[in-house]
Amino acid sequence: MKIWVIIGLGKIFLKNIEKIWKMNKIQKLIIHHTAVSHRLIPDQFDMVNDYHKQKWGMKSSLGYFGGYNYIISADGSIKQYRADGEETVATTGHNFNTIHVAICGDFTKERPSLAQFIALRVLINNKMREYTIDPDQIRTHRQFKNTSCPGNNITDLEIRQLFAPDMSYIQQMIFKIQTTLNSMKLKLKGRKEEH
Repeated sequence: MKIWVIIGLGKIFLKNIEKIWKMNKIQKLIIHHTAVSHRLIPDQFDMVNDYHKQKWGMKSSLGYFGGYNYIISADGSIKQYRADGEETVATTGHNFNTIHVAICGDFTKERPSLAQFIALRVLINNKMREYTIDPDQIRTHRQFKNTSCPGNNITDLEIRQLFAPDMSYIQQMIFKIQTTLNSMKLKLKGRKEEH
């Protein structure tokens, strides 16, 4: 009887841990553009921060109002508005468990600069490795809303191809798969013991 109670409590504990883990785990990257030409305004950090302050007024733990986690200027510099995992104001229904990256520019009329592509590649690869995000979860804003964001001059495929998994990422994915399989085995074993 005591063993069953411990197993039962263990299942409840594991389910709660799994819920917490899923709530706090970064699961995807969503790419945006600012829709303002990077030729006219190369660094739009303050402009976006002021606009989002007026529009939403949601201050981040870092003291900014920008709704994205990161913004990439025309020169490739990356600045941060919100901590990874912090609630964003970027894509309705996808403001948790997601890293949002805005690239300065209007990619309905221009292309990202080479420096922006390089910076985006570095950021995507670092975050994919850090959080072991599935490659199919590199997304664009237009995949979640009726918008052209990040503009038709940059394709979803082009963005996904910036990800180049290294051995560390592959090892993390193997570990993730093994952990998932072990968790499934435990769940199946627990069901058999209940019957």
